[in-house]
Amino acid sequence: MRIKRLGVVGALASSLVLSGCAGAMMAMGPGALPFAMMAAGPMEELGLFDALDDITAAEKNPALRNHPALADASLSARQAELIRRHAVFSADLDRRLASAGAIDCALDSETRWILAQGMTESEYEASMATLSADIRPRSLTREAALLEGDCVEGKPEGAFVAVTRHESAQGSGATAIWSAERRRLQGTMLDGVLEGEMQVDSVSEAQSTSVGLVFRNITHAHRTYEGGVPTGQQLTVGFSYDKEGEMTQVTTTVQEVLSPSQSTVTVYAGDSLFQEYSLLDGQTHGWMVMHPTEFVKGYPSDGSRTCYRYGQQAPDSACGPLST
Repeated sequence: MRIKRLGVVGALASSLVLSGCAGAMMAMGPGALPFAMMAAGPMEELGLFDALDDITAAEKNPALRNHPALADASLSARQAELIRRHAVFSADLDRRLASAGAIDCALDSETRWILAQGMTESEYEASMATLSADIRPRSLTREAALLEGDCVEGKPEGAFVAVTRHESAQGSGATAIWSAERRRLQGTMLDGVLEGEMQVDSVSEAQSTSVGLVFRNITHAHRTYEGGVPTGQQLTVGFSYDKEGEMTQVTTTVQEVLSPSQSTVTVYAGDSLFQEYSLLDGQTHGWMVMHPTEFVKGYPSDGSRTCYRYGQQAPDSACGPLST
């Protein structure tokens, strides 16, 4: 039972997926982890924090620091570029995320949402609709500054570079969690919507009243947009760090956009396939498959498959046969 609990926590830390708002979490990045922990409820959450301490003390699987071999040549090339960018970005991240020298441009609210969280406010609210009020995150700060590019009526127009900061909180008392994400984005916006390729570098941290630092992640993403809508293959490589600053795990996520409303997601923990699922209108829909993964050396987590319909767990019969 202990090993199963360790595996569950590893799954949370790696997948960053919560049923009902998976789409939001994909857009928001690793800072979404507290949502999954808080959704379990106060008592379960405290147990998860205990398990996080156990994982910190246990011997982690060194393979978690490896990168997967991606069969797709274009994805593999993007992966190599993101890994290279990590070395450059992490060596000077505070300067790269600073808003000093920003252009005099008061970005409007919708643009701040798109840049800071990858979606509009209405899209965010829709993705969070399945969360109860007691676990829904409370936004504390959402800031964005334009470093390079033209500012037209509160929006970047053409090629731009921007930095953002978003802070939020969940829960209260012993179960309170504060999270912050800082982003640097380089892309193109035309008539208020994202267009073409965009590079996103981000740093996410979360603090808990009960255990202090919960996680610190540095992620790098390659995104492609058409008329403001994600298209094609979206690649994210995340590097997780412990309280001492040691890099402990690499998480690689490939999101294949099939249509404006549908996509498939594949997640690797280190060099191992960890999770596969589908999204419909930003919500988990269909089978979510968890592959056995060694988060703690010598103790693989259990594999599983779970059926979801429109963000809600459903009977297996609602998903039909599992395709192979």
